Amino acid sequence: MAAPKIGIYAGDPLNPERIRTEGDRIKAAGWTTIIVSLFHVSDTRQNLPDGSMIYFNDIPIITLGQPATPYKGWNKALLQLKENSSIEKIYLSFGGGPPVRDFQTIRDIYNVNNTFDATMLKRNLEALRDLLPDIDGIDMDCEETYERASFVAFCKLMDSLGYRLTFAPYQEQKFWIDALIDLQSLPGVVERINLQLGAYDPQDWVTQFKSAGFDTTNFFLSGDLSAYYDPHPDGLPPGWYGSCPSTVTENLISRRKNIETSIAGGFIWNLDNILNPDWTKEHGFGCGGTQFRTMEEYVSAITAGMVQGAAVT
Repeated sequence: MAAPKIGIYAGDPLNPERIRTEGDRIKAAGWTTIIVSLFHVSDTRQNLPDGSMIYFNDIPIITLGQPATPYKGWNKALLQLKENSSIEKIYLSFGGGPPVRDFQTIRDIYNVNNTFDATMLKRNLEALRDLLPDIDGIDMDCEETYERASFVAFCKLMDSLGYRLTFAPYQEQKFWIDALIDLQSLPGVVERINLQLGAYDPQDWVTQFKSAGFDTTNFFLSGDLSAYYDPHPDGLPPGWYGSCPSTVTENLISRRKNIETSIAGGFIWNLDNILNPDWTKEHGFGCGGTQFRTMEEYVSAITAGMVQGAAVT
């Protein structure tokens, strides 16, 4: 069995200020893939249908083609994560769940212009590429506005800027398969599918992609949500949610059954939860024991799931 791919989605711990203090810990944990999350071409607080800003979470980092000053040294800081570590690739993830409307904005820009050429969105993405020239690819986390033509055109725009792609499906299986079909003219542009923990059955996804004619060997990563405390969950009591490391292992073993050659590893959403021990001051340890769960434990959990899953398949 090839060494597993072990990914982590990471937001604020990778901003220019915190990466100085968290970088060495992240490098030492054993991740192979970092997905910097989340980037937006719109913002929930403002109506920006022209894509005139690109945000990193709630911070505008590109405005009208100009980068924000605190982020001008970000590329070097991110690139240093690869030095003397197991980290092989770094992606930027665009999109996310409600209330964002990134792909609605992308659709509207495309429909008005019938192209992204000469648009402010393209100019801003070119500025982002110039700001972060050593990023390996873009992760497409479309969870709203599943519109095929504009999404595929957006993927092709990213390819033209030199990026490889990963897809991060949550739902709408046919949409993702159709997009991959439309991108066959760009062989290898989509490197992997990061299947979110949610409304999916990994075996069904693999079966459907195979039925569409795609080679699924090592094409999927299986996702899990790290343990976190939620004081106000919708319709549920306050408490700890997500998966402890032992559950991550159990999930991966189960999901790989009969499709082991298609699952290359796993990923965790997200590093922000793992590096938030302040929850324990009032709420104890969500996974039991006497300490907060660590990055290394989640990396080991994915590795164990891959090894043990292969043994029982």
